[in-house]
Amino acid sequence: LGLNPKITPLGGGKGIHDPYLKIETEAGAYILRNISEALFPDTIGAARCEVHLVNFMLAQSIPLAEIIKKDSQDAYDTVAEDAFITRAANGRCYMLYKYIEGEVGSAQNLTPGRVQAMAEMLARFHKVSEKIDSPYCRPSFTRSMLELEDNAVKIEDLLKRVLAKKIEKPAYVYSRGERLIVEN
Repeated sequence: LGLNPKITPLGGGKGIHDPYLKIETEAGAYILRNISEALFPDTIGAARCEVHLVNFMLAQSIPLAEIIKKDSQDAYDTVAEDAFITRAANGRCYMLYKYIEGEVGSAQNLTPGRVQAMAEMLARFHKVSEKIDSPYCRPSFTRSMLELEDNAVKIEDLLKRVLAKKIEKPAYVYSRGERLIVEN
């Protein structure tokens, strides 16, 4: 990537442990994405699925940020998708994307034109995604859908426990994770 990178956390975390880091060097700007074990217990399966989906969509002319292929293979590379994934000794998986300049929209600044563009892109994505055939995506997606009901019960229980803290101590200040649960 070059020397003396400027690193900026983008995902709400702190420092290098943020799930999304913007890395700026003389070679260009990139996003380093950390595939979290908290969201994806099978980090390598989730990373392979993401690589497959992004590369498939790019091949279908869906405009997405390109994942940068590693310069060299490592001992973990066993399938084609692994050429885009860096695995750390701690089991975490990382992928490097080209940075695309822009802003994240919000519901407050949605115009009819933006809604139309998003609807068209989503329709195109759905049409193209019907053609996806990957051993990394289908089983985990199906398993996730089957586990959805069980996870909903776990989330409801977690929400009750978080709210109980505030009831017991009205001055209690929620952590960032607890706020996320309560607000959503």
